Amino acid sequence: MVQGMRRILQAAFAVAAAAAATAQGALWVSPSGNDGNPGTEEQPLRSLERARDLVRARSASMTDDLTVFVEGTLRLDHPLELGPEDSASNGFNIIYTSAPGAHPALSGGFPVTGWAPVGRSGTLWSAPAPAGLADTRTLFVNGAPAQRTRARLLSVFSHAAAGAAQAPPAQGLWRNPADVEFLPEGPGELWTEPSKAPAFVENAFELLGKPGEWYFDRAARRIYYTPRPGEDMASSDVEAASLAALLVVRGTEEHPLSGLIFKGLRFEYADRPTGGSLSAAAVSCSHASALQFVEDEFLFMGAAGLRLGPAVTDCVVEGCLVAQTSGAGLSIEACSGVHVENCRFAYTATGERAGAALRLRGPGAVTVEHCQVDPRPAEGLSNDPDLPASLSGGLGPGEGLTPDFAALAAAPVGERTTPSPPREVSALAEDEVAYVTWEPNAQDGGSPVTGYTVSASSGARVTVSAADFAARGYVRVGGLENDRAVTLTVAATNAQGTGAASAETAPLTPTHRRRVKPPRAPKTVVVSTAPGGTRVSITPPTSNGGSLVVAYEVSTQPGGGLVRLEGPDVLRADATHPLVRVIPGLEARPGSSVSVSAVNAEGAGGATVVRLKP
Repeated sequence: MVQGMRRILQAAFAVAAAAAATAQGALWVSPSGNDGNPGTEEQPLRSLERARDLVRARSASMTDDLTVFVEGTLRLDHPLELGPEDSASNGFNIIYTSAPGAHPALSGGFPVTGWAPVGRSGTLWSAPAPAGLADTRTLFVNGAPAQRTRARLLSVFSHAAAGAAQAPPAQGLWRNPADVEFLPEGPGELWTEPSKAPAFVENAFELLGKPGEWYFDRAARRIYYTPRPGEDMASSDVEAASLAALLVVRGTEEHPLSGLIFKGLRFEYADRPTGGSLSAAAVSCSHASALQFVEDEFLFMGAAGLRLGPAVTDCVVEGCLVAQTSGAGLSIEACSGVHVENCRFAYTATGERAGAALRLRGPGAVTVEHCQVDPRPAEGLSNDPDLPASLSGGLGPGEGLTPDFAALAAAPVGERTTPSPPREVSALAEDEVAYVTWEPNAQDGGSPVTGYTVSASSGARVTVSAADFAARGYVRVGGLENDRAVTLTVAATNAQGTGAASAETAPLTPTHRRRVKPPRAPKTVVVSTAPGGTRVSITPPTSNGGSLVVAYEVSTQPGGGLVRLEGPDVLRADATHPLVRVIPGLEARPGSSVSVSAVNAEGAGGATVVRLKP
């Protein structure tokens, strides 16, 4: 029923658009136009602001839909803002859409051209900064995000009283000290990252040289970049994002904005806002109703793509492509009557460890169906328990989109390249070995990561398949020398080759340990039934026996089934964050017992036994 109605509405929209294209009431906008023109197809306007103002003058007494046709790439120097006075009236709609046969874009980016090699090696390139570009934190090369230069500090230094990082003694060595940022380790890093003081330096000219990293020398007005394998800077499409917001649709509590449709538009190249927040969005809507985003694209964003809320009601997001966003693809907060259908989310929330393609927050009613998320970030959907969200279809590659939107599944979102470096790399030293873990980067270069290479500064090297790492959550590097400090890096490999190595871990020193024992029994174990299996919650043992706990063994009696639990969540579990898993196929029947043991390099330790009531 819903799909049938959608097709009827789409057909009606196509007929209405065709009629509007020849109607005198339609307006046309083109980068080759002029705001002094009447806005006809032959004499288009230059800006959407001028079209908005002309529509505003006609919208109070509408007798039909008003349509603004857009063509070409409109490069914005400030966001397009729509307020209550830009609402439709009398039950009609104001439609911003693509001109017939056009593929328009609202862009916050500056094209960067004129690239030339720096020095004789040819590994570093530079280009003059585009006129009008004051600053940027976001650069894309052929649709793939580049990374600002980054490295570990040689020594950790303290915070100032107000919480800002104090300058290290070596600050005088920086070419542009005001641009350098000093950052603490990521919140998910382990083991070698115990300090909350700044441990990394970012955005420094002196760190250039790693493939895929860039730096904007604002004083010299030049942008520097080290190409990834296969990138030809003479022909590459490079864009520096400058605007943090492209479109702001904002009503008020007393006067909500209503009756707008955005169809077939592309919103592209939004910068990460000052302060680095990923929750800001390139397109945002609040206190509005009867909105539609249909077959739009939200691409290449330094933060989130589209944000609805608060107080957005009766909104449809359908057939949209959201890709290459550092924040969530779509964020919905305190909204009701929002319907998201047949949308594809690709490479979203790439700047967040626990990010989600769709983030739902606050009370309201939201329906999500037939959407595709690929490659999947930490979560496809992040759902507030207080928000009743109705889900159907799928949220995995190739699972959700209906046949009418099959072409959306194959739409390109950037050229293929080598993967970006893994993040949050940390290690733990033991006797002649080190355990290494990391957070896989969602930027896989356009093809799946097949493996990783872990390299120690001593020369030791270990390769592991992506499947093995996903299952275990760590790599064991042997052959290290006790009492000799080492650092470790990790590089990812896909079909295009091996990408740049991660930043080094902090130095660690393997040490001989005479009395390594199996770990103690887990401190607490809670067992309950769950759909399709048994749910266990495990608090790690108070003593690991002198060696890292890398797994848990779970068995039942009677029955004797044994399951081994491994993975990143095993390594990250602690006294306040227990390991929680649902074990498919493990039957914990009334009257039976469940036994859980921790495992380290010496083997399984003592068991904690939970007996279920008959």
